[in-house]
Amino acid sequence: MVSVEEFLALGYTEHRLRTFIENGVLHRRFPGVYSVGHTRLTQKGVWLAAVLACGEGALLSHRDAGRLHGLLRSIGSGLIEVTAAVRHRLPGIRCHRTRNLDPRDATVVDAIPVTSWARTALDLATILPGPRLRDALEMAQRQERDFSQLHALMSRSNGHHGLGPLRAALAEIDDTPPELRSEAEVDLLALIREAGLPEPRTDVVIAGELVDFHWPEQRLVVEVDGRTWHGLQRDMETDRQKDVRLTLAGQRPVRYTKRRIAAEPAAVIAEIRTLLAVGA
Repeated sequence: MVSVEEFLALGYTEHRLRTFIENGVLHRRFPGVYSVGHTRLTQKGVWLAAVLACGEGALLSHRDAGRLHGLLRSIGSGLIEVTAAVRHRLPGIRCHRTRNLDPRDATVVDAIPVTSWARTALDLATILPGPRLRDALEMAQRQERDFSQLHALMSRSNGHHGLGPLRAALAEIDDTPPELRSEAEVDLLALIREAGLPEPRTDVVIAGELVDFHWPEQRLVVEVDGRTWHGLQRDMETDRQKDVRLTLAGQRPVRYTKRRIAAEPAAVIAEIRTLLAVGA
């Protein structure tokens, strides 16, 4: 990716710029921003293009910054979120204006200027529901992020709309986040919390078997199957044997695939809600 300003700073002329565009060397992505040599961009390429389009000092922020930092997995509205000193109205970009972003709140990840993980968490607190914000903070715990950076940011952010929700989410998380072994488990726990269902125990041993989610009072076990259709036959047989042992121990095992959790979240939660009610 290259902006017109960067192109000219390298010593090229505007005439040369027009020639490169006409010859298909540069391809316009946003006003004043071009991809070099091709039009097929990765997600990170699109993010960088959006930041360049918003000018000097612009940073990827909010949901997209959360995804870049690995705090979020969900896809946003389709508009790329950028924070800049001047608001830009560009197609495909949602530009958040800030007058005085502290240099400590900016960083670079994979060559993309982005808000720090702490500033990203504070911004997310203004737009995410409580359960999703809690999930993001627990992901930061698993990444062993330095939470002293977050508390320092909060102490110098008086009046920020995200402070209240962020304090509430921090009060709900434990020193050790729930043990989760796959992205699908992270997604399912987020859905469970958003639905207001009872919090399950995670990654625990029941009747000698390690299970993903367990509700002890309802004797309900939920397993998340991340295998694709070409999973080995012996693995499927092992799962069935595991289910039998759990059933003999008085538990009610059910399984959900990664595909169903992603494609049918409402149906999955409705089934779990019913299973919890039946076992109460």
